[in-house]
Amino acid sequence: MTSPSDIDAERVDRFLAGRLRGRPIPADLYRLVQLHLAGALDEDATPDILRHTRLIEPGETHPLADNSYLNDNDRADRGIMANVAGIDAVLAHTAQIAHGLDGSVIGYWVYPGEAGDVLIELDSEADLSIIQAYTLIGALVEPESYAEVAAWDEVLGQALVAEDGQPAPRPHVDPHDIRSAAEDAERRRLYADVIDRVARAVPDSDLLADGDRLVGMIGADIDAPEPSSVLVTVGAAEQAGRSDIAAIDPHGLAMTFLPAGSEGPDRNRSLLASLMFYATRYRGRLPKGLAATDTKESARAKLGPPEPRGPALLVDCDKWHDGPLRLVVYYNRDGSIHRVLADHVR
Repeated sequence: MTSPSDIDAERVDRFLAGRLRGRPIPADLYRLVQLHLAGALDEDATPDILRHTRLIEPGETHPLADNSYLNDNDRADRGIMANVAGIDAVLAHTAQIAHGLDGSVIGYWVYPGEAGDVLIELDSEADLSIIQAYTLIGALVEPESYAEVAAWDEVLGQALVAEDGQPAPRPHVDPHDIRSAAEDAERRRLYADVIDRVARAVPDSDLLADGDRLVGMIGADIDAPEPSSVLVTVGAAEQAGRSDIAAIDPHGLAMTFLPAGSEGPDRNRSLLASLMFYATRYRGRLPKGLAATDTKESARAKLGPPEPRGPALLVDCDKWHDGPLRLVVYYNRDGSIHRVLADHVR
């Protein structure tokens, strides 16, 4: 059997195949490649935590990188494909090194200009995280296994000593920002037809100031005349390409849009799902006759007795239902109104 130390730099370089983009190979990665090529990660004496480590082979493509997990329905979903564009943008600047647990990919963030060995992980649910570890071996091994791994291999042990005393490096350019920018750009491209229809709406300041009319829009398509008019009035027409929330903070209003359905064309239609009015910042008339100056007592006097509160409810709020409409009033500590939520209960 080949000794790990007999695996020379040329073979390690061939294995990594330029993934680090000319950056120096960290000592623990170099050693893990030696151990892998020598078959030492599969021996009976190998610590269990390392026997589950699988390095990405030269020429191998992680499923998250080749999009093989997407089916035809996924590819027809604009929101999903915008998310995929964000993932692709991150992986384009990632040296993919190892398979993580549950289908994740672990690698070094090699965005141009980055100096530290920043480690990131992207899991099968598309959650991106910057790993809080100084070394790759520190990312792969739990602290309670440090001693076992150090006793098994001196080089990895030295890396774990460094791990134990160094903070994780921080990226100069955050991969989350790269992902968000790519995702937003792809959304604008994919939803260009919707954004164009919204942008052609006529501004209506009176509508923006009328909480009851705004509440009446709940359930409407984002490119219907009234939701479009609100977005144009506040200069947020481009947010029509988003499927989650359009926050109109200077106006004290947040509009949440959700897909009309989970299958077929409805996945690409966004409906106004809820409105949040921030009482002291919203410049118009709150719905149902409420006012920013109301207290808990006056709100109840206007709307009637609220629904009974559940024993586990920690937030100070009252709820009312009027047909499909649900109104939730949240209070400050002094009993004044903080915000009002309006949505439809499905």
